[in-house]
Amino acid sequence: MALIVPGASRAAVWGLLFVAGIVRSIQFSSQSSLTVAEIPPELNADASTLSSIFLQASSSLSVVLSTGALNGAAWLASEGTPGLAAFRGTFVAMAMLSAGAAWFFRSLPVDAGAEMVGRGYSPTAGSSATS
Repeated sequence: MALIVPGASRAAVWGLLFVAGIVRSIQFSSQSSLTVAEIPPELNADASTLSSIFLQASSSLSVVLSTGALNGAAWLASEGTPGLAAFRGTFVAMAMLSAGAAWFFRSLPVDAGAEMVGRGYSPTAGSSATS
């Protein structure tokens, strides 16, 4: 989004927004599935509820952080009203924050989500996959 220039065609902008929406949808679906993948079946309802709560809280937090980043970027650029540079800086800052979240996924065990591909539930999360 930070690469969109004022003269960009509407088709290019709509195409970028469409692809970004697809990627975001796949991300939410996969994270929601993995959230309950290692949970015993009798706790799935509770885990799903807790996951929904955290999703809403993180969405609210992202709005707050984006607003703060936009105002901070406008202040750094000495702009009264946020301009193109402030929006670009905000998009880059939020993209870096989102990419930084991927660091935490490194701690997932190798067989995380094995249940999702038909290998069954394993109560010993953290063991290495043999396939």
